[in-house]
Amino acid sequence: MKKVLVFGVTLVFLTHFFTTIAITQNETANFREKIENIFDTWRASNLNEDFNLWFSNWDENAIKMASNKPTINGKSAIGNMKRKMFQTWSFESWDVEINEIQLAGDIGYARGTYIVNLKSKAGSNSSILEGTFLTIFKKQVDGSWKIYRDCMMSK
Repeated sequence: MKKVLVFGVTLVFLTHFFTTIAITQNETANFREKIENIFDTWRASNLNEDFNLWFSNWDENAIKMASNKPTINGKSAIGNMKRKMFQTWSFESWDVEINEIQLAGDIGYARGTYIVNLKSKAGSNSSILEGTFLTIFKKQVDGSWKIYRDCMMSK
């Protein structure tokens, strides 16, 4: 009887353990796909100066931080910054390499490098921005993921 009980408990534990691993791996793969899609959308919206598409990726309580710049709090303030940027600069290229993606429940992050080539709309000036980023995503009530915190550090 004891052997049957031990076997039964072990079987339940192993079933739960391996089911949890399979669900977690599936959730992580799903998260990775969604985050890669957000970065693809982000790239396209910058290159095409599509403010509404770009803005749709942000959580209402988002915070944006960049080297030597004041922190920008809230989706509205971040949107105001982007509108001004689109008025002043054109994106010639926008390349991101994701080095790591991690998921922890309703929060996840992506870390990597970026190179952005900007051209001034007022003249022939151009600027190349290069650095690292850490972007934190928050799962929304509808199941979508939005940018919750975005940190950039230029070289």
